[in-house]
Amino acid sequence: MAKKYLHSIELQNFKAFPEKSEIKLAGRHALVFGVNGSGKSSIFWALYTALQCSSKKANEHKKYFEKIVSLSESLRNVYQKDAVDSYVHLNFKEKNNKVVESFKLSETDDDSKKAFMKQVNSSSEFITHRLLLNFSNFRNSQPLNLWPFFHRDIIPYAQSSKGVNLLEVYNKIADGTATEKTATLNAWITDFNNALEDLIDPLKIKASTSKVSEFYNDYLAKEGEKAVIGVYVDSNLKLSKRQLSEIKISLTSTFGDGKTGQKSIEKPHIFFNEARINAIALALRFVLMEVRKKNHIAGNEDDLNLLVLDDLLISLDLNNRLKVIDLVIDKYSEDYQIIILTHEKG
Repeated sequence: MAKKYLHSIELQNFKAFPEKSEIKLAGRHALVFGVNGSGKSSIFWALYTALQCSSKKANEHKKYFEKIVSLSESLRNVYQKDAVDSYVHLNFKEKNNKVVESFKLSETDDDSKKAFMKQVNSSSEFITHRLLLNFSNFRNSQPLNLWPFFHRDIIPYAQSSKGVNLLEVYNKIADGTATEKTATLNAWITDFNNALEDLIDPLKIKASTSKVSEFYNDYLAKEGEKAVIGVYVDSNLKLSKRQLSEIKISLTSTFGDGKTGQKSIEKPHIFFNEARINAIALALRFVLMEVRKKNHIAGNEDDLNLLVLDDLLISLDLNNRLKVIDLVIDKYSEDYQIIILTHEKG
């Protein structure tokens, strides 16, 4: 079967698009430039919403298209009339222009649960400038716990060894604490903890290095710098008196060069500047993206892989910005259909 690509995105009465609008990609990479408020992030959220709904509960998508905009999570355009249908419509084609898949998401339509949309969600990546904010949003007095970062930016795209989305498993546990039998909950929690350990295993330090360290040193480190960066689960999900414990994911790091030698940094979010913190966050995210793709690709070489970046580059200092541009073009343009959205024309 030939590989499918995103051909077009059709929006109506969705965020910044009151009227019916179509963005044609024709299977190509795309750079979308627009000043703040022009609608470029609406394209990001249209794709993100359509794909993420594939892992949400039945009918949960409806809240994004509800007519009472001010009282809900609705993504309808605030100036458009309620009578105008609100929807996201995605079209996928093969290179020969044959339409192979078409999906619509609206208050009454939910094609996101179809197998192809689940596949696209499982093999696609959405990285926004909020990724970097989530990673570094810790007070000096706080210990560094990366669980909020993983919860928001990692597990919505991760799958267990049984092929189940990790966010689905976590939500099922959280929703069932008051109603499900304890034995059932503990079985689900065991499955989730095992899947979380599997997810983080490639990030752990082994034989004085890790995949994160190697990625950081190869693509994002300063000249002459060497780092050893690792992540581990400090505290798994547990159930006590019908309450779920907090998951704790820790970061360990050693940095240095030929002059200073290696120094262990116990609280990276305090010691490092924003550029270094952002580089560590990106190294973690891109390594996990590659691990997911490797695990997913066996027997699925023709699956569509989307890489969507929303204002990510402008969150970086100029030096890291150029490194990430080179990284995305040189390393991922062959295997991913890339969409970059930015308000920075330079």
